[in-house]
Amino acid sequence: MSDRPLAITTVSTSSHLSRVRVLAQSLLRHHPELSLSVLLVDEPAGRFDPADQPFDVIRLEDVEHRDLLAQVGAHRAAGDCANSMKAALLEHVLAGGCWAAIHLDTDMLVTGRLDPLIAALDGGSVVLTPHLLTSPRGLAARSVLQAVQVAGVMNGGVVGVRGDARGRAFLGWWGDRLAVCCTADPARGVFHDQRWLDLAPGLLEGVAILDDPGTNVAFWNLTERPLTRHDGELRAGGVPCRLLHLSGYDPGRPHLVSVHMPDLTTDVAGLLGEITAQYREALVDAGWEESSTWPWVYATP
Repeated sequence: MSDRPLAITTVSTSSHLSRVRVLAQSLLRHHPELSLSVLLVDEPAGRFDPADQPFDVIRLEDVEHRDLLAQVGAHRAAGDCANSMKAALLEHVLAGGCWAAIHLDTDMLVTGRLDPLIAALDGGSVVLTPHLLTSPRGLAARSVLQAVQVAGVMNGGVVGVRGDARGRAFLGWWGDRLAVCCTADPARGVFHDQRWLDLAPGLLEGVAILDDPGTNVAFWNLTERPLTRHDGELRAGGVPCRLLHLSGYDPGRPHLVSVHMPDLTTDVAGLLGEITAQYREALVDAGWEESSTWPWVYATP
């Protein structure tokens, strides 16, 4: 591993400020040597002070491809605009001298050391995490696999890239795809930023797939990675749980673990239900009730 700095990044609108604050705080708790770099795709507009945050703010005007975002923003949902800038942000921080960079979605929670993910970048120029590590069984197996076929084998919430030629080639390729097609259109084989990632291992060199059950734990893989506590340590599938992906969690609907899975309510979700309740408290403390009402700057009138 190089002595140069490692970058941890995310892309966000101002309305997701509370999630970014909680993510940044969780990162610092387990990696005090790291900081979160956040690309804001809209302006603070006096609603908060970027200098007074537990993360570093990168403005849109500092990142290449910014003009494209302004051009198409009025025709995209806020989430699609943010997703379309993932590769550009990773390119930006690598150009600043980092040996590698890891993107984390704003709806993530660092729950342990990210050492397996970081170590994987010593051997691979690109590190991806799949939705599933084992084939599901039982009555729900078909529906789970069908959902993964729509969303993609790889999950775009965690993407690690090393600043070498292969890593830069991947970012150029992925960024070009995201610039023209980053939305949910399953009929065309597109699902936001992540269906493109399924093609990367076959088309590009240096792409590694991380098989650590403790990284990118989410509602879709809980059956293969059940959450437990052992001597105070959160574990997933019997190994330390390092990174939780609370995709679809809405503090305004706290009885649901995820709006994407309405049958999984917090009262039957076990330990994950407890974690989402704690996550909601953290979001409220981080200003969710106010920031969640802030409008998307490119919203169509």
